Amino acid sequence: MSMHHAIADVLKALQLRYPDQNELTLDEFADYMGVSRKYVTQLINIGKIPHLRYSRTNWRILITDLALWLAQKRIDNGIPIRLTREDMKRNRGYRC
Repeated sequence: MSMHHAIADVLKALQLRYPDQNELTLDEFADYMGVSRKYVTQLINIGKIPHLRYSRTNWRILITDLALWLAQKRIDNGIPIRLTREDMKRNRGYRC
């Protein structure tokens, strides 16, 4: 599957689930991925997920960035992101 087709597939699925939205809250993203908000926050803090930070507690993920990120994961054989112990230690306290 080409990157273009993977992005198109992911965008289509996201637009069906979140019509008229350009960005998702962390809770929406966590729900879509089937993970906890805490896990999403950890991934953001270690730079694994592109995001916008409007304030200390108001973070958003653009639908287009999410589609590109998910498509890349699909292209990379669908290997899920795993946090290592080093990642967890480095980001204790959710520093950005």
